[in-house]
Amino acid sequence: MLIAVLAGCNKSSDAPTESLIGSIPVIGGTLALQMRIPDTLNPIVSTVQSVRDVMRIVCEPLINVSGAYESVPCLVENYTFNDSATVLRVNLKRGVLRHDGLEFSSSDVIYSLDLIRQTPQSAYGSIFNIIDTYEAPDALSVVFNLKYPCSQIVYRLNFPIVCPDSSGAFCGTGAYKIESYEPFQSLKMVKHEAWHGGNVYIDKIDVTLTRNDETAAEAFSSARIDAVTDNVIDLDNFAVMSNMKIHAASAGGYLFIGLNHFAPLFQSSDVRSALSCALDRDKIIAASYFESAKHGANLPFPNGNSVFAPQSESVAYRVQYASELLFSAGWEIGNERIATKKTGDAVYSLSFTLLVNADNYRRVRAAEEIASQLAKVGFDVTVSLLPWEQYISRIESGNYDAFLGECRFETPWDFGFLLRSGGTMNVFNYSNAYTDALIDAISAAPATPSFEEALREFESVFLREQPIIGVAFIGDCVITADDIGGVGEPYLDSPYATIGSWFISGAKRE
Repeated sequence: MLIAVLAGCNKSSDAPTESLIGSIPVIGGTLALQMRIPDTLNPIVSTVQSVRDVMRIVCEPLINVSGAYESVPCLVENYTFNDSATVLRVNLKRGVLRHDGLEFSSSDVIYSLDLIRQTPQSAYGSIFNIIDTYEAPDALSVVFNLKYPCSQIVYRLNFPIVCPDSSGAFCGTGAYKIESYEPFQSLKMVKHEAWHGGNVYIDKIDVTLTRNDETAAEAFSSARIDAVTDNVIDLDNFAVMSNMKIHAASAGGYLFIGLNHFAPLFQSSDVRSALSCALDRDKIIAASYFESAKHGANLPFPNGNSVFAPQSESVAYRVQYASELLFSAGWEIGNERIATKKTGDAVYSLSFTLLVNADNYRRVRAAEEIASQLAKVGFDVTVSLLPWEQYISRIESGNYDAFLGECRFETPWDFGFLLRSGGTMNVFNYSNAYTDALIDAISAAPATPSFEEALREFESVFLREQPIIGVAFIGDCVITADDIGGVGEPYLDSPYATIGSWFISGAKRE
């Protein structure tokens, strides 16, 4: 679990973002995409990320999740919870046609859930950490009985709906359907004329199957494919290209400094708060992440979410206040510009080692910038570059002072795995019963006054305690040729979800 959460993709570029060439949608043309040679085309079963990304064009989810971590209904009309948030009833859209002409129904949802449950390697299997049982009381509704109160379950309904067809294969409800598949060579799609989302502009999609990311990157640089994700290519290598556009989500990965609360230095909340206030997060982003990091973030709250907006200036760069905090806690800067503190006959220095996985050079850049900034207020930070296996081993064993890591939130207010006592990703030795109670209240309550009250109190406690130091949200990116329009901001975990509105300027390419 730790590896999955801490493994951040290399993402950065100062290349131009989208500026539409021809803003009027044009019908026609063929879009060229790529994916790795699939283990299976079924997106629920596949273990290959690029296969899941592409096949979600065919198999839509019940709900998409925007870059601001807001739920965007796709195949859902509405949903309701019972008073205890332990039962969720989802009402499906009426009149949605599958690619085989049959009407989409709750039986397709049940089939997909059964398939997830039966597939140990499914990328969507963690949903059953929350769901106990499920049933379809009628053709247009599904009822979920949850293991515990969890209003955030709706954000986990972004798994693809795979519809079984009469041939024993599968189809979907998406903007495009499979036309043909040649193993190890290509996959061809055509637009779904009866798509419930409305007009589809591009007629066809040709998907080239590649053996590795290097082949895909070369195909994109030579204009043989029109769009890729930043999971596939290194944006730094394409920053000089003027014929591409970057479309970045508001969020994706949460970059943070993990602190070992057993380390004497970080047992002081004044030291932790001073560390946070001394960081110029915009400068850290500029030095390492560029377009894929749109904003700094101390609080683990999604930017732009309409449900809750933080009241505090949690990312304010207050270097003078950081110095005052340290001075009030007994730290003084000496001739060597390193703060020290005398307790009895012992003298302690404001020194610690920051672990970074050496193969992620963007994180290395960020760590070096962090160390440089903290030196201004008396911190002495040694950046230790470690191979991935050693980096993980040190963290899991608790043999560290601090580390620079990254995680993804599956729901917008899903703090429990990271900050709750005994949370699966709480490797910081942080424990606070009051924080635990707030996390439980946030998870259980829908968007009500009690939910907002719990979030507001969590905000206050987080900033007072600073259990970890947030740095930025790193947005997922889709990179397209500059004659592709209508892309917009990618959805989380579904980079091509808006493809029904894409168009080729002039529709020249067939």
